[in-house]
Parts: sequence; C-alpha cells; structure tokens
Amino acid sequence: MILHHGTSKVTSNELNLPDLSLKRTSTRLATTSDLNITKLIDTQREKLQKQFGSSGLVVLDLVKNVPVGSSIFIDNYFASTKLIKKLTQLGYRVTCTLRSNRTEKCPISTEKDFEQKKRGYYEFFTSDDQTCIVVAWKDSKRVLLGSNHVGIEPKTTLKRWDKEKKLKVDIVSLKL
Repeated sequence: MILHHGTSKVTSNELNLPDLSLKRTSTRLATTSDLNITKLIDTQREKLQKQFGSSGLVVLDLVKNVPVGSSIFIDNYFASTKLIKKLTQLGYRVTCTLRSNRTEKCPISTEKDFEQKKRGYYEFFTSDDQTCIVVAWKDSKRVLLGSNHVGIEPKTTLKRWDKEKKLKVDIVSLKL
C-alpha cells in the first residue's frame, strides 16, 4: 500500500455547493492495478504535454466540462494549430489568436514583410484536409487568427483611425 497525500474538492451544506478551498486528504492505494492506472494516466498526460505544451494541456483539461459542438475562443497564450486540430477531432468549434511560433510550419509572411503592406492586407492558409484555417491580417500590426469553423468570407468594411491623415478610413476586414 502507498500513502497518497492529495487535494480534493469538498462539497458543503445541503445544496451541494463546492467549497472553494481545497481540503487536504489522505488515501491509500490498495492494489497494484490502481497504481498501474495512475502510471498510465501520468504517461498519457506527459505525451499530451509534449504535443501541446502545458498551456495547451490546460485547454484540454477545461474543455472536458464543455458540451461537444460548442464554440470556444482561445487566447494566443494557449492556442496552437496542433490544438485546433485536436479540438476539431474532439468535435469543438474553435477560433483563436495565434503566436507566430505556434503555426506549425505555416508559410505566413513575417512581421517585417507585413510592415510594408497596407492596412487591411491579409494572407490565409488552410490545412491539407481543409479543416482549419490560419489567417494573417494587418491592422496597425499583424494579427494571426486560426479557426476550424469560420472563414474569411464575407468581407466587411471597418472604420479605423489613420494617424497620418488624422481621420477615420475604411479598411477591409474578414469575417474571422
């Protein structure tokens, strides 16, 4: 038997509301099969962490409580194209902002190239299986967006402030 000191959520009062503080508990694993299951889960989590990083693993943990088919927005700290593909396999609709180092060899122009382009310029690339899209759009700076359910059509017009002209100008914007 192995003594395990862990934490667990404790419910309080008659309404079964969760206690926000985590209570320290002590349990004993009685069999080696329980220990083997624990090792298997740890091994699976290590594989997921190598694949999606610790920030992507947070998203996968949080999504477990979300109904399949829901639309999810993910901030650039957590998002990657690998995570979009995984959530697509799990049945979720995802839209996210991306960081340039998490686009998995997507041939998007660099930020230097985008500095020379006009405001409203965009590039987009889809995955080989046509399930997700990565879009680079220039507003005042380059913005990287990814999705598995929203595309670039229809295009709309936005009003943005132009510092040089000192007035609002129309900019082409994408649906994404």
